[in-house]
Amino acid sequence: MQWNFPAVIGESKGINDTGVETFTENLVSSLAREICQNSLDAISDSSVPVTVCFKQFRMLTSKIPDIEGLQHELDACIEFVKSMKSNATRVWLEHAKEILNSEYITVLRISDLNTTGLLGAKEKNYSSPWHSLVRSTGVSDKNPTAGGSFGIGKFASYACSKIRTVFFSTNAQDNVEAWQGITRLPSSSPSDNKVTTGFGFYGDPICTPIFEQLRFLDDTWVREDTQFGTDIYILGFSGNLEDPEEWKARIIASVLDGFLLAVYNNRLRVEVDSIIVDKEHIEELIEQYGDYGTARSKEYFDVLTSPSTEWVVVEDFLNNRLGEVKIGILLKEGYHRKVAGIRSTGMMIQELDRFSNRVEFAGLLLLNGTGINRIMREMENPQHTKWSTSKLSENRALGNQCYKAIRDLIIDTLGRLIEGDSKDIIDSDLGDFLPDISEGLIQENKEVEAIKDEIIDASCIRKTVNYPKKPLKTDHSAEKDVEDPNGATFGNDDNSGAGHGDGKSSAGGSGYGNDDGDGAGGVPHITPKSQFGIIHVENERIICTNKKNGEYILLFTPKISSSDAKVEFFMASESRTADVPAKLMKRDVVGQKLLKINGNRIENLVLLEGKSLRIPFKIDYKDFCSMEFKVYGNRN
Repeated sequence: MQWNFPAVIGESKGINDTGVETFTENLVSSLAREICQNSLDAISDSSVPVTVCFKQFRMLTSKIPDIEGLQHELDACIEFVKSMKSNATRVWLEHAKEILNSEYITVLRISDLNTTGLLGAKEKNYSSPWHSLVRSTGVSDKNPTAGGSFGIGKFASYACSKIRTVFFSTNAQDNVEAWQGITRLPSSSPSDNKVTTGFGFYGDPICTPIFEQLRFLDDTWVREDTQFGTDIYILGFSGNLEDPEEWKARIIASVLDGFLLAVYNNRLRVEVDSIIVDKEHIEELIEQYGDYGTARSKEYFDVLTSPSTEWVVVEDFLNNRLGEVKIGILLKEGYHRKVAGIRSTGMMIQELDRFSNRVEFAGLLLLNGTGINRIMREMENPQHTKWSTSKLSENRALGNQCYKAIRDLIIDTLGRLIEGDSKDIIDSDLGDFLPDISEGLIQENKEVEAIKDEIIDASCIRKTVNYPKKPLKTDHSAEKDVEDPNGATFGNDDNSGAGHGDGKSSAGGSGYGNDDGDGAGGVPHITPKSQFGIIHVENERIICTNKKNGEYILLFTPKISSSDAKVEFFMASESRTADVPAKLMKRDVVGQKLLKINGNRIENLVLLEGKSLRIPFKIDYKDFCSMEFKVYGNRN
């Protein structure tokens, strides 16, 4: 048995292997994600967890099979790259040679239990698990709900090897034991017209594996005949970390970030040297190692365990075509306003964000259905950290529909939760989706209306606007004369002012307040029973509860009471030079006192000082927009 490096007539290969470079940014974290994903895909008995063990050790370099052949190939590679202008490949090769010439070498062994092992080692099926992992590039033939899909996750192991050399050993459920060494080096030139592919196999000349378990690299590990699974040995292991022991913390944090749900549901158990990652130890491990990852695993663990989490289950996502989707949202100050998207394997793919900035929360999106897993799996990048419809060669329209529906579901769930979380709220019930009013509230003159929908005829300039990233804009400037939307000019309780009853200002008018104004006009002074002007508010928020239907909820607390108030709604323009009156929906109102929809205004509201108000409303605009509002009323 020896190392074999097939040579062909073709192009040469350098050290910058595309597959390997995919995982070099976060070496150890990427390794943990890919390994745990592959093991979960090969689970044998779903009633007990898959166990994945990471153990680092040092061994005599002389124990590497045919080390002389591997050293000889490194020399041949160095000779081949001498003529290259760039010395990056040569420097890497010389460093690899130094490692092989050392007395000891660092090895990371990764072993899984309760898996099927790598099936098909003796078959000529080039899409079998053995050939996909050990002998091929870019080949994946897993079921639709599996975690892996690109067939390049194996490169994470090579990325963590300073000599790009990995040994694979398996005891598979098809009653086949096998092991083989693989190295991925730059090309060399064994003859004048041929170059090697850089792909080296340890075995016989036709590169077949050795059909037994690999037992001589780690003397402390013996897999029993009935313990099916796979062992991976990464030679020259390095995480490129300043602290050589930090790899443990990085792997634990990666498991907590990427597989929190799988661990919590007892589908995955991980051993990192003597540290156990399982459901029993999740909380203390998050506290100790969470900051080595995203530092958000604590938030998602709270979503899983808190009784305050709001869970929504959609059993027939997109009309029963794609199966179950489940969402959990937990409101809490300090959270990062992100939702972890998790596929059925229990692996988190992407953190969805860019939601409302008016409340802090964390959430979980669980894609449990086979159909939704199939389409979202096809949308993943090779690192399995992001969804993008650009990855779809077909079914792109369905992919866009799924992604949009998922975001809409999160937004709707968040909107309903924020609405229900509001304290001491009076319902104006401008939508038929809100609870009926009790007789006790009616007796207290706290009006609640039941309303039907109909679009009114009102002009509205349709503009593309951005979802607001800043707090809502409301007018908190000093009180001044304001023009009543119905046409009359109203002043504050100062002693001067000018105006006509028709709302048109004039230098010759008589002001009205508590005393006569300074103007000398032809309109007689009238002392109103109450002053109409801007009502100052606090705790204001506008929440989109259904983008497709243009449904929003306005929340605010008035600073003074008003018996006949009105709210104006505007859509903020991009230029910010002129806000657009929002086109509200006309509704038939029934109740003790009728509310009135007039253009962009809701009228006849009763405000109580310090009492929060919730006003559901609809606009004729079916996308996110920056909404603003002003409140007017009689200041009694």
